Amino acid sequence: MVLRVLDDQERPTVAYKLRLIVQSQVEPSMPEKKRSKRGKDRSLYHWTYAQMEQSLAPVKNISASTFVFRPGIIDYLGGFDSVVALTELVLVPNAHEPHNSADGEKSRGNWWLCEGGPGVPIVNVRVPILSVALRPPATHDAMAGLYKPELLAPYLKLDQGDSIQAEYIWIDGDDGLRSKTMTVTKEVKSIDDLRIWDFDGSSTNQAPGHDSDVHLRPAAIFKDPFRGGKNILVLAETYNNDGTPNRTNYRHHAKKIMDLAKDEHPWFGLEQEYTLFDADGTPYGWPKGGFPGPQGPYYCGVGTGKVFARDLIEAHYRACLYAGIKISGINAEVMPSQWEFQVGPCEGIEMGDHLWMARFLLVRIAEEWGIKVSFHPKPLKGDWNGAGCHSNYSTLAMRSKGGMKAIEAAIEKLGKRHEDHIAVYGEDNDLRLTGRHETGHISSFSSGVANRGASIRIPRHVAAQGFGYLEDRRPASNVDPYRVTGIIVETTCLQ
Repeated sequence: MVLRVLDDQERPTVAYKLRLIVQSQVEPSMPEKKRSKRGKDRSLYHWTYAQMEQSLAPVKNISASTFVFRPGIIDYLGGFDSVVALTELVLVPNAHEPHNSADGEKSRGNWWLCEGGPGVPIVNVRVPILSVALRPPATHDAMAGLYKPELLAPYLKLDQGDSIQAEYIWIDGDDGLRSKTMTVTKEVKSIDDLRIWDFDGSSTNQAPGHDSDVHLRPAAIFKDPFRGGKNILVLAETYNNDGTPNRTNYRHHAKKIMDLAKDEHPWFGLEQEYTLFDADGTPYGWPKGGFPGPQGPYYCGVGTGKVFARDLIEAHYRACLYAGIKISGINAEVMPSQWEFQVGPCEGIEMGDHLWMARFLLVRIAEEWGIKVSFHPKPLKGDWNGAGCHSNYSTLAMRSKGGMKAIEAAIEKLGKRHEDHIAVYGEDNDLRLTGRHETGHISSFSSGVANRGASIRIPRHVAAQGFGYLEDRRPASNVDPYRVTGIIVETTCLQ
């Protein structure tokens, strides 16, 4: 919810006191003497204490922090130590007006601590909340990048004749994405119509400066949702000057595995989780300097305070459909500002191609919104879910009648190579695979029907019908899809 304080034109004869009841993992770190001193000067806040309520999560204590705002000012929440959630608001008009500082300087839109006692309570409203928006999201003009779609729009309408813009996209040396565009003068019907290009690998952590040329070989083509028309996006593999695959080119090895196992017809469906952040590093839609309410109402949520940036997510969904990506769905995830999209089913190497292009579109569209996308598996410490890339997998034998035997055999093979899989299932995955928040522990392998705390989950309907697929819940959100699909097929089909 958004709390509104009357603006200066509507200013009453009282100042407003906003009391925030918060859940805290630890007591505020400010010493008592310092806390008392700050309560007398032009401090932004002072601390008081309240006993823990039974209805709240079992944390060490609850601190009640009292704030006084000038009417019309409610834009930033800060000064908390280890706050994990806001639980309710109490709005109490106070009979004392905001004052000037001791040196005579007037308020510049900051907060002021009222002195002289609690005043006469006229209104005392307790409001249970999910989250508090204490200032609106920053506008595009306030963001780095300053994207101006209204300025670009008329130029995108210009006739480009028979020329085609082909944007080459590749994976860099830090598991990020890069792109550059060339003009093609003939219609592109397949990757054979595109030439091999190159780039400066010393600037992308993919080559030394003395031998910096890295070559881009087209691997897959998609329609361009940004430029429209016949313009295209080209997913490219990276190769060294001597013709060998670059050390960052995991597609090359995965393609060999998929070719060897083509008769097994391996299908994949990947669930890509990610988290959105403001340009300043704050989780998108979260109170500045504070936290939203505990997890619970956000998963597949609907309504203000439960979901954030739905417009961005819908734009990404439609762009993927236009581009020809096999995106199969979207949903808000357990942590606020965490989302998921699903891609598949895709067979063989196609899975990695489509997921990487879907990631590119997401990051590229978020650029226009002034929003950062994080694929880190544990972007926030504390009682918040991590982000994964659950990998649904089947072979023809698993999908056929009586396929449960093939599923069980595959799970047994996956268990024997648990450590090998974990090694390529994403960086910092140990921060996510803790045995909590719907994960199995990174050090052990487990499986079960409908068990989201296991390494491998067999969906309940699959167990009931006796054939279908399995879900590997171990891969992190930052995993390279070529590596995860490659090793799963290698383990279950080629060992």
